[in-house]
Amino acid sequence: MKQEPSKPYSYQDYLQWEGRWELIDGVAYNMSPSPTWEHQFAIVELSFTLRSYFQNKNCYVAIGWQNVLTQS
Repeated sequence: MKQEPSKPYSYQDYLQWEGRWELIDGVAYNMSPSPTWEHQFAIVELSFTLRSYFQNKNCYVAIGWQNVLTQS
């Protein structure tokens, strides 16, 4: 969630915050918590099911933990 400051936040402000935050160009962003074990398990199961379905087809399944870059 983006937090609108009355003035841009500084790195010194950032050092005082609790929790998971990102500071980009003076704007604070409240980061979501890390995924739970159950969430990670569901991702793996879904990926396995999709990979099995698309096996021997012209389609691939990839798990993106972060941003996924594709080749053009």
